[in-house]
Amino acid sequence: MSMYVTVNVQFKDILALQAALLDLCPQWKDHLRWRDTPEHLHGYHGDAREEVANLIIPRSAIGSASNDLGFVRDEHGQITAIISEYDQRSGGYGQPWVVSLKKHYAFRLVERQQKARGRTVRMEKNRQTGRDQLVIEGIR
Repeated sequence: MSMYVTVNVQFKDILALQAALLDLCPQWKDHLRWRDTPEHLHGYHGDAREEVANLIIPRSAIGSASNDLGFVRDEHGQITAIISEYDQRSGGYGQPWVVSLKKHYAFRLVERQQKARGRTVRMEKNRQTGRDQLVIEGIR
């Protein structure tokens, strides 16, 4: 049985998190439902685990040998990922995926904030450095 591990990422904005998850895994569209009361995650055998989450991506949406992925909000409003060791190691949801999720989360958060100010936001590669950068257009 694979243990669940709390992944050291912290999000606050559920809408930005959901948009970032869909950026990475659009097939999860029908599974991203926030629960005000956390529910138990399930292992690959369908067994309920002690870990609970407010946002659960069921193992059926990930892969037959996978466990549920979860995100739980703590008493301070921080949302933390809960991902099994197996899914981090073998399922593709390890550190590189988490780094990509953080990047998409930051983009979606800034995009929503800037849209409220009448601006547009896009991500593009910097030609000199090859790194992604945010471009914000429109002044208001």
